[in-house]
Amino acid sequence: MRISVITPSIRPAGLEVTRETLKLQTFTDFEHVTKLSEVGPKSDLCASLNDCIRRSQGELIVILQDYTRVRPDALERCWERYQEDPEVGWTFALEKTDDWETIKKSDWRIERPDGSYVAWNEWETDFACIPKKAILEVGGWDEDFDAGFSWDNVEIGYRLFKCGWGFRVDNRNRALAWDHDAHIPHPHRHRPNRDLWIGKKYEIDQGKVRLDFVR
Repeated sequence: MRISVITPSIRPAGLEVTRETLKLQTFTDFEHVTKLSEVGPKSDLCASLNDCIRRSQGELIVILQDYTRVRPDALERCWERYQEDPEVGWTFALEKTDDWETIKKSDWRIERPDGSYVAWNEWETDFACIPKKAILEVGGWDEDFDAGFSWDNVEIGYRLFKCGWGFRVDNRNRALAWDHDAHIPHPHRHRPNRDLWIGKKYEIDQGKVRLDFVR
């Protein structure tokens, strides 16, 4: 197995959108590892990502969020970028929309030179890829971030950076994503993890890098 596409979700309809877009891929040596959770008192995104990693068989991990459509050659391009530079995590351009016909906005990645290096905190994981060995090297996602909302991708990006991994942007491999909150408002957005991240960064800078999230 070359690629494992992982999609944790709390939105069954959104997960189905992602499943349907993967059926059209020209690259066929992949699996789709999903985790559908019910909305609970706290997030389980990081725990679900780690669960998907544990069950994955692929050499390259492609993270693809729900309610997202990609082009038929998307996984092919992911594999090509991995072959081009296997020592980095790639982040791909995303165009957001309220419907499939009208683009709502395009993100910063489209404006960056294709293939250029980006900072560790710019490795956005709505549509991204990285070798599985990198995730295992840093131990996966920190499940403490499931207490609130966001900053989990920043924290794992920083751990990857501290372990020597770099990050690049592909502004041509674009996905189209619906506005999630227009369908099911995120239940934990009111509890940002910013203060937690500040404490975690201090721990990492002190050499306290945990490597035991994925077992």
